[in-house]
Amino acid sequence: MGMMDMFTQWVVQAACQQMAAWREQRHPIARVAVNVPPCALQHCALAGFIKETLARLQLPGLP
Repeated sequence: MGMMDMFTQWVVQAACQQMAAWREQRHPIARVAVNVPPCALQHCALAGFIKETLARLQLPGLP
């Protein structure tokens, strides 16, 4: 895993953690956007990482 992949995972995790904190505080924020570099979209592991992170933080995925 390269530095860009690790950074992308860190950003996704930080955004999800912030969303979980907002939901816990009852803020009405439904979505968060994260910019992902094109090279990260070519790795199948990113989708799995996002799914795992959402599940771990008990956040809903896309409908």
